[in-house]
Amino acid sequence: MIFLLGIMMSGIMAFTSVYAKQQNLTTVAWFFFAAAIAGVVIRPFSGRIFDFKGPFLVLLPASLGLLVSIFLIIYSKTNLMLIIAGVFYGAADGAIFPTIQAWVLKKAGIAKREVATSMFLNCYDFGMGIGASILGKVADLTSYRFMFIVLAFIAAFYILLCFYFPRKKSTR
Repeated sequence: MIFLLGIMMSGIMAFTSVYAKQQNLTTVAWFFFAAAIAGVVIRPFSGRIFDFKGPFLVLLPASLGLLVSIFLIIYSKTNLMLIIAGVFYGAADGAIFPTIQAWVLKKAGIAKREVATSMFLNCYDFGMGIGASILGKVADLTSYRFMFIVLAFIAAFYILLCFYFPRKKSTR
């Protein structure tokens, strides 16, 4: 799940600026600023939900928020829409990344914490690297809009994974 998150995040981080410029949108810096603020604000709430209810109740709404963010990017016609997309993106990233990290560490136990952290970060970094490369090729062969549509399909698949992996509270 963290590998796929890396792919999606790389696509949004690497190509939102170029796509926004094509759409004549000028608030890309505000997109990322709104994302940063939303990510910081959401973390305490998502952490508390994870602690009491498990990963499912954090990952599912956050993944839906990520999908909303991608659709808002695709259909942004105004600067305000792009900034709102940034809020959804930041809230999703701010909830998903630390939730999966905490979940991995909890399942690994104290003895395997270092190995689990290493695998977690390697999977995310590999997703970021391979995602930027593959999504860049998709954009080159088609368009940035189509590349974001591909991201939307990946996000939809991610939502399905949220039903499969962290569904029960006992998996915490």
